[in-house]
Amino acid sequence: RSAYICGNSKLKEPLYIDNNSTMHSSRPEWLCYDSILRKKKNDGTTVAIMQKVTPIDADWLAELCHGSNLLTLGSPLNTPIPRYIKDQDAIQCAVETKFGSHGWEVPPLFVDMYDIMKKE
Repeated sequence: RSAYICGNSKLKEPLYIDNNSTMHSSRPEWLCYDSILRKKKNDGTTVAIMQKVTPIDADWLAELCHGSNLLTLGSPLNTPIPRYIKDQDAIQCAVETKFGSHGWEVPPLFVDMYDIMKKE
């Protein structure tokens, strides 16, 4: 049985996908859940089971969480190279991107270079 760690470091116990879930056999690297059900095992201990589990592509995290306290933006990266967005008349660069209170590295996010330069 494979355990997951919650992106919120306040929840310290391992989390599991329910054996009856269609996601149980696929074990995606990233997922989200709706709630946690604590089940009592035969030995009297409890196990935290995630309910309503959905797989998440790590490439989505930065875009979906941008502007929230779940995402930390770091320094600009050399690669991928900056790009020009014509309809916004803006140059965007990729920045180091970390997710959750554990600071897990996720694929970089493109942000306006002007905003990054203002911070420095």
